[in-house]
Amino acid sequence: MASEPMKEIFDDLPAKFDALGMRPGSPSKTSAEKRPLSQIPKRSTTPNPESRPLHPKLINFDKYVSERWHDSDDTVLDLRTATQTDLNDQVICFLNQYLEDEIANNILRRRVCQDFQTWDKDTWNRVRKEVRTKFRNTLRDNGVHVAALES
Repeated sequence: MASEPMKEIFDDLPAKFDALGMRPGSPSKTSAEKRPLSQIPKRSTTPNPESRPLHPKLINFDKYVSERWHDSDDTVLDLRTATQTDLNDQVICFLNQYLEDEIANNILRRRVCQDFQTWDKDTWNRVRKEVRTKFRNTLRDNGVHVAALES
């Protein structure tokens, strides 16, 4: 038998469904109320910096990135002309995602291989040493062996 508070919740459930338009048989939007997909504004998939802060383990690395670091996962860099800040942004952006997602071992290794598949030794050498070291140490701490690059 349901408790009294539970009965109160379920007693007016049909009225709640009607109000939300969720009850079977309730009227749906008219064709005039439905908008074509092309008229629905797109939501940004990239949050603003306030909603996507640096992971606590990366707080000290904000001095190596630009204000737009959080957009770097959507940016395809021309690695030949990218600045050190562009490269730092991308490394920190992906590293931030890996830490937020708490991934490790083979899954982390696969993601890193996908995210940095076009990067070569020269590109990695252009990343600020502190950022490169943090990236390598984080990967090692999470079960991914990474050989040190010789500068």
